[in-house]
Amino acid sequence: MKEPSSALRPVLLLALAVLVLRVLLQGIAFPVELSGDEAHYWDWSRRPQLSYHTKGPAVPWLILVGRSLFGDTELGVRFFAYLSHAVASVAVGWMGAMVAGSSATDRRRVALAAAIGFHAVAAYQVAGTVMTIDAVMVCGWSLATAFAMAARQRAEQGRSITGPMACCGLALAFAFLAKYTAVLAALGIVIALWPERKRLRLAPGGRGAVLLGVACFALGLLPVVLWNAQNDWVTVRHLLWHLGEAEGRSTGWAWEPMWTVSYVALAFLVAGPFVAVAMIAGIGSVRRWKNPDHRLCFWSGVPVLAFYLAVSFKTETQGNWMVGAYAPLLVPAAHWITSGKTRTKTWLMRIVVVRGAATLAVVLFFLPLMSGVEEASAALGRRLRTPLRRVSGHRQFATEVRRLATTALGDKAPTTTIITDYYDKTAHLAFYLPEHPIVRCASKQLGNRPNAYDDFADTRLPDPSLAGQYVILVGGRADQWRQGLELEELRSIGEISRHKDRYPVLVAKLRSH
Repeated sequence: MKEPSSALRPVLLLALAVLVLRVLLQGIAFPVELSGDEAHYWDWSRRPQLSYHTKGPAVPWLILVGRSLFGDTELGVRFFAYLSHAVASVAVGWMGAMVAGSSATDRRRVALAAAIGFHAVAAYQVAGTVMTIDAVMVCGWSLATAFAMAARQRAEQGRSITGPMACCGLALAFAFLAKYTAVLAALGIVIALWPERKRLRLAPGGRGAVLLGVACFALGLLPVVLWNAQNDWVTVRHLLWHLGEAEGRSTGWAWEPMWTVSYVALAFLVAGPFVAVAMIAGIGSVRRWKNPDHRLCFWSGVPVLAFYLAVSFKTETQGNWMVGAYAPLLVPAAHWITSGKTRTKTWLMRIVVVRGAATLAVVLFFLPLMSGVEEASAALGRRLRTPLRRVSGHRQFATEVRRLATTALGDKAPTTTIITDYYDKTAHLAFYLPEHPIVRCASKQLGNRPNAYDDFADTRLPDPSLAGQYVILVGGRADQWRQGLELEELRSIGEISRHKDRYPVLVAKLRSH
């Protein structure tokens, strides 16, 4: 394997340019407010743990580092999403350079085509804009596949594979700590490398290198397993609930054909139709070319697509569930589209480039611009409706809650405990209120599923230390609060409109014991 550093120069420049633009436009000049999940993970980061109720610890840990660099700001929360997206694009470009062969021109062409394909996937641009689990997982997944490819090529050349195998295991561990779907990447890489097992074993340090890679991956499983063993395997029960098996007991098989139809449609839409066509053609080339690196990319991506296809026969799926598959599949697609040029391939590549540029423009410029328009219209007393519903209005909502609480309680408002009916309100109020207070969530008490706030000692309800105290209740109906909490007093202090919804705000006194 010839070193692809020169072939990666355009890929690195593209990744760096996008990263700098994200930081300047989205992080500093026009920061969009946090989504509910982002605010939730930020609140988790204030309570470092080995793992969490529904997710691994990678995202909260990264946010903790981001906060230490940039404070409790949108940039502090999102910086590592920006960085993960950039690193993943470089990993995909690196794989493109490795599959292209010995020609420097081919390596550069395939590497850049793979990176452009990555940037053309709208789901990746969105994931790289907000700090959720997807960008971090895709980063680890892409790096793991790239290091596995490097190990295979080094073994073929009789070179040591210790470094690449260790890095592959660590990257898989990183991906798993972000999103548990990464176990399917590990499965796929093992399947792809299985025919190469003798060559890997005979490479310098081969047997020890493979064991080291496995040990590094197991290191990523350990925090999640230890935390769940101490917390009644709450994550397992949550995942079973997602599959329609509440409390671990099957509810029976009832298939809705539209679940599967929607899954297939989403698989195309999330990747983008033209990128999806290129990937399908690239997958077809795996069998024709008999390239072991194509096989590795194929098996790295296909298991997750097959798994969620099976899940679609059990329950409805979501578009972001299969995003890990696209990055490795882009590599054979890039190799196919840049080899043996035809008019069809040329036009398809042009469309992919145009789509990538358009996606970048929308995410990097249009969304921050819409955020600026919303802020300006709000300052003028009339908030305009934009496509940013999930990431707008939260700061104003927190301001309104504080205003109503101050009207009702005076100077005691900032120190009065706030309890909401849902986790996203809890996290948004904690982030956007000036003091970043500890906000409680009574979702479980109001008849909904437990969440991470039921695990944290400082947010768990019921809390004996609150007995006899006044609290502010946000969201939910009065009858729900009376049924869910033990109250001595309850009165409404107003209502807040946000988007098309209205949220009651109440003051209550918890019963003394």
